[in-house]
Amino acid sequence: MYRWEFGKNGLVSEAFVQPDKLIDGVDALAALNPRLMLDISAFKNAKSADAVGAISLAAFEEVSLPAVSDKQLATVAPALKGVRKLRLMCRGFADANFTPVGLRAVADQVKGLKGLSIDFYRSVNEGTGRAKAELPALTEYVDLIVSHPGFAELQSIHIPGAKPKAFASLKKLSKVKTSW
Repeated sequence: MYRWEFGKNGLVSEAFVQPDKLIDGVDALAALNPRLMLDISAFKNAKSADAVGAISLAAFEEVSLPAVSDKQLATVAPALKGVRKLRLMCRGFADANFTPVGLRAVADQVKGLKGLSIDFYRSVNEGTGRAKAELPALTEYVDLIVSHPGFAELQSIHIPGAKPKAFASLKKLSKVKTSW
């Protein structure tokens, strides 16, 4: 744990960890607080994503992942089984971020997920002189969320830029935030 924050109750409420350190300390971190929010830093290589994917993060109230590729997200997805809230970052171009393909891998694992937050920003090539692969439109992510059974239990969702009405089919959803 390279950084932490204390909550009002005096317990550590949020822990910031590197993936390689998480593997050895997952049980110690889980013992800190039953409602701990775990913020995992960038995966340095495939080996670190593989290692995280092989453990369970179900003891944590909330898990936050950095910008990850589809392959990394699919690799880590089994570890997310049982997590109650998930925060994902998807900002920039497709080469360093997940697409609906990676999000589907998560949905296949997280039955019972109560909260989902996606920090989404789609960079475009227009006027940049670059030819990087662009992320799909936000609507493609939203379409997957509302149609996949893995997200059926969502009670809260935070996806800036999405249209609130798009989530109407999620019957258990009570909190929708689509702005910063």
